[in-house]
Amino acid sequence: MKFNFVIFDFDGTIADTRRGVFDSIIYALTSYGYEVPDEAVLNSFLGPPLHESFKKTTSCTDEMAQTLTAKYRELYTDNAMYRLHLFDGVEEMLKEMKNRGVKMAIASSKPEKFFAKLLEHLGITQYFDVVCGAALGDIHNTKQAIIARAMESLGAEKESTLMVGDRVF
Repeated sequence: MKFNFVIFDFDGTIADTRRGVFDSIIYALTSYGYEVPDEAVLNSFLGPPLHESFKKTTSCTDEMAQTLTAKYRELYTDNAMYRLHLFDGVEEMLKEMKNRGVKMAIASSKPEKFFAKLLEHLGITQYFDVVCGAALGDIHNTKQAIIARAMESLGAEKESTLMVGDRVF
């Protein structure tokens, strides 16, 4: 089957962002007296919105999850967001797909303003026709809604679209 449209997740698919994300999670949790979680718990943060992950991991209130998310963003936006690298072969793959006329998008739960900067930092912005992420601070923006927005922006139909790299969606 040929796909005319491909939508990629960002974290763990296009780039290995674990170092900056994990450093920021640990910073937020320890700032409020929570213990440093093991790697399996840290890995569970990759993908879902931060707010949900903090609630699930700590059993905290919505308000505390928002506080932890804000604390996370202190370190992340200061410099931790740039602690990442492309996975081997990703840029070559994106270039080849673009040369073949495949329309590509990124759909991520990460706030759009962050990963737009990261695409520039990694030098791969030109490969994507559409970049869709969560609005900063919007805890109700679901991954399904972000993917639907990416498809609509691409003019993509379900039958000719492939979603790459998201564990659940």
